[in-house]
Amino acid sequence: MWILLLIGALLLLYIIWQAAELRRFSVTEYEISSSMVKAPITLAVLSDLHSFSYGPGNERLLSAVRSANPDLILMPGDMIVTARTNRYAVTESLMKELVPIAPVFASCGNHESRAMQDIPEFAGFLRTIERIGVVLLDNAFSTEKVKGTALRIYGLSIPLENYKRGRLLPLPKGYLEEHLGPLPEEELSILLAHDPAYAKDYFAYGPALTLSGHNHGGLVCLPDGRSVFSPRLSLFPEYGAGRFEEGKKTLIVSRGLGTHTYHVRIFNRAELVVARLVPETGKETTVEQM
Repeated sequence: MWILLLIGALLLLYIIWQAAELRRFSVTEYEISSSMVKAPITLAVLSDLHSFSYGPGNERLLSAVRSANPDLILMPGDMIVTARTNRYAVTESLMKELVPIAPVFASCGNHESRAMQDIPEFAGFLRTIERIGVVLLDNAFSTEKVKGTALRIYGLSIPLENYKRGRLLPLPKGYLEEHLGPLPEEELSILLAHDPAYAKDYFAYGPALTLSGHNHGGLVCLPDGRSVFSPRLSLFPEYGAGRFEEGKKTLIVSRGLGTHTYHVRIFNRAELVVARLVPETGKETTVEQM
């Protein structure tokens, strides 16, 4: 009897703790140096929101973005949940508030790509966000000049079959070059690529900075922060979350801001990523947001 009561009490404590944890996020800051950067540029990176709201009107998240004073706001996918057509309004409202803060660029994750294919209502959402000023990059790029630095921002969409659980299918040979074209030498390239499992393809393609999400930090993490699961149900994904480098090329994988299906985060707080492009050596810090 006492054992059952103890188990019940522990389960109740876990439910309360997890409910509180899912309503919090941190701000993780990175610095990325490049000889092409003329003056510091701040990027706010929002990934995997899945139509979640941090307070009425997402005001806590908006406040954190405003505090970062970004020059650009970048979204590498999964800002919605495919099937929840009645909740696209949450993301639409957030984007409407973000556009006055800084130019907003978004790429497709598996949820957007699947919604484009399966959900007729999603076309209306896309028309709305483009009308309010969000630049959607679906295997496309946009050029920007920020504080004297020429940037080219790419948004990669990969085939839906490459998101299948249980196995990692290789991308077709030359997929990035075919769909995005060659990288320019005179512009600093930023790639929004939702799934970090293809990090080696991104590094080979060669952008200075790649921004990803998708893994939700691994859902469950070890106390040292290592990711345990990926959405493909593989154990200890190599690119679960954080910063990865190959030469002068950098990949940053966000832990994401929301959840779906499995609403679990253990030692794995949601995060808003703030990446600063600077002409000097970089660093990383984390600040908790309540």
